[in-house]
Amino acid sequence: MSEKTHDLIEFLNAVGDRIARIRQVRGMSRDDLADATGLTYAGVYATETRGQGTQIDTIYKIAKALDVSPGVILDGGTITRNAEVTV
Repeated sequence: MSEKTHDLIEFLNAVGDRIARIRQVRGMSRDDLADATGLTYAGVYATETRGQGTQIDTIYKIAKALDVSPGVILDGGTITRNAEVTV
């Protein structure tokens, strides 16, 4: 595996981890997030666990449903239950 491919996989995994953490802090299940975004449960699961489905429109839909900016999902930040995630 090339270094470039390895870096991309790490980035996508980090994005998926951030989505899962924000969803959990917001008290949402994967089903809740799927309903709020129009994605399937399998789509949410794949995005969270394997970084799949991380097209920009998917990131936007997820960010909107989680009430955070897309940048927070991409770059990270401190996650609190009732407030915007701070970076």
